[in-house]
Amino acid sequence: MRKYEEIVNVIAETEKRFGQIHGVLNNAAGNFISPTERLSHRAFDIVVDIVLKGTYYMTLAIGKHWIANKQPGTFLNIVTTYAWTGSGYVVPSACSKAGVLALTRSLAVEWAKYKIRSNAIAPGPFPTEGAWSRLLPGDLVHQFNPAERIPLKRVGEHQEPGQLSSLPHV
Repeated sequence: MRKYEEIVNVIAETEKRFGQIHGVLNNAAGNFISPTERLSHRAFDIVVDIVLKGTYYMTLAIGKHWIANKQPGTFLNIVTTYAWTGSGYVVPSACSKAGVLALTRSLAVEWAKYKIRSNAIAPGPFPTEGAWSRLLPGDLVHQFNPAERIPLKRVGEHQEPGQLSSLPHV
């Protein structure tokens, strides 16, 4: 995701093997769950390179390809709720995902004339042992319930993102 030329090659090889690409799911993720003052500038750069630049590179490469071939296409970008709200201990990711959100909104307008749709979803928190043990260590997991900050009063269940593809198209 961090090298534009490799992405261009992946697109060419994918089309050679499978045919036209009609949609792209950008789900680049990288994070250091850490107090920001403990991060080096290189750690910050790594997350931005993966999440923001990786998504931008993939989007730019396939978008240019679709435009040159007068082919419609669809982007679905995975962002996170803290792209709007911010969040401690994940600042590089929050900055990057906010950039992906701005990219999504901007290209939805700019590339609509090419019949290229750009959408984003922010699925919210999904409990994993790794994330919860870092974000809510020790007794904090019992003192803070992430579900209380969500209108449905629950966190995501791991099978739910996979069920999105079975929803009817409108």
